[in-house]
Amino acid sequence: MKQIIIIALLSLVACNQSSISDDPFKGLFQHEEPTKQSAPSNETEDFSASISVADQLKSHEEFIVEATLKNLTNNGFTIQHAAKVFYVTIKDSNGKVVNTFVMPEVGIVRNFQANQVITEQYACKLEKPGRYEVSATARFAIVEGDNRDYEVTTNKATIDVVL
Repeated sequence: MKQIIIIALLSLVACNQSSISDDPFKGLFQHEEPTKQSAPSNETEDFSASISVADQLKSHEEFIVEATLKNLTNNGFTIQHAAKVFYVTIKDSNGKVVNTFVMPEVGIVRNFQANQVITEQYACKLEKPGRYEVSATARFAIVEGDNRDYEVTTNKATIDVVL
């Protein structure tokens, strides 16, 4: 009796499969990476990101990094992000990250209209003279439809810090 039940269950499972795959685990473990949106022009099909900073400043002088994200589509979206959209990175001439921004992972939900621009400003200060590279990455998710995560990287800007 047990064998009849097992055979019946196996035949039901086999009947519900539309095709036989070479990989029995295919589709079981789906992990999507965030959509990385960066290109040499820092524009993508849907979004563009850019930063602007002073070219030169004095050590210990506070300066502003302005980061901008633009929706290049004709569609509006509902997006979710941390306390701010951008994560700013400053590296010294050796490629070592010299800034640390702690940002609460607050789930901010807001509308991002067609052709809208989101601009954020970050106050920074560099103590040691030298050449630094500044960039930023916008991290957000579109919370409607396929609920995709995006990372849009800005251009890289260079700052010379003098005494």
